[in-house]
Amino acid sequence: MLVVSYLSVPLLPRLTDAIRDIGAGHIQTSSWEEVDTALRHSPRSVLVLDPLADGTNRAEDIAALLQEFPTAPVIVYTDFTPAALQAMKILAPYGVYETILFQIEDSRPRFSRLLFRAAAHSLVVRILDELRPECRRLSPSLADAVDDLFRRPHAYTSGRDLILTSRTPSTSLQRSLAAAGLAPPKHLFTAARVLHAVGYLRDPQYTVEQVAEQAGYQNPRVMTQHTLAVFGARPSQLRTLSEDETLAAILVWTRLKQADQIST
Repeated sequence: MLVVSYLSVPLLPRLTDAIRDIGAGHIQTSSWEEVDTALRHSPRSVLVLDPLADGTNRAEDIAALLQEFPTAPVIVYTDFTPAALQAMKILAPYGVYETILFQIEDSRPRFSRLLFRAAAHSLVVRILDELRPECRRLSPSLADAVDDLFRRPHAYTSGRDLILTSRTPSTSLQRSLAAAGLAPPKHLFTAARVLHAVGYLRDPQYTVEQVAEQAGYQNPRVMTQHTLAVFGARPSQLRTLSEDETLAAILVWTRLKQADQIST
C-alpha cells in the first residue's frame, strides 16, 4: 500500500505513526502540484488530504481530482474549523471515502484500520471499473445488483440472492450474465466475498477468523475453500498479495470463458 499525504505540519505525526504501524509506503507532498504528480505516477494510492494544508481552501481541487480519478480513495484529514466544515460541505457530493477530524477521532489504531479499509475499497472500485463493459450489457436492475454484490457481499448469502436483488428470474439471470460475458452467480458471489477478505487480510491485527467474520463468512473453512479456488492459496498466504495480483485473479474468476476453463 502507498499513502500520499498533503497535510499541515501538526497533522502529520498521527498519520506517520499509523503508516509505520501497517508498513505502508508514504509520499509526503508539500504542494498541490506534488499531489497531482504523485497520483499520476502512483494511481493506486490512498490519499490523505487536508483541504486547508497551505492556507488555501483546496476543496475544489480535491473535487476535480475525485472526478478525474474516481477509483482513488481520498481521506480528508483536517482540523475542526468553520473553514474546514465549509470545505467538507463542498466535497460531500464527490465521494470522499472518509473524513477524520484532528484530535477528535484520529486515534492511531483507528487511522491504521481506516487506511487498510480505504485500500480494500480501492480494490472494489477497480474491479467494478474493469467489469464496466460487461455490466453495460446487463439490464439496469441486474447491473445495479452486481455492483451491490461487490460493494456489500456480506448482505448476500449466496449467488442466488442476485435473483431477489435484481428481480430477475433465475433462467433469465443466467442467460443475461452469460450474454454479457460474466460468470454464473456462484462465481460472482465467491469473487466478491474473497475480494473483501483479501482487503481485511492486509491488516495484521485481524486474525483469519476475524477476517472471515468481517467478510460475511459464518465459517472460516468456507473462506479457505474460496481462497484456494480463486487464488490457489490459503488465507494466511494472501496477506502480502499485491493489488494487481488480486485484481488479475478476481477478473479471471468473474469472466465467463476464463471461469469456465477453471471449472472444467
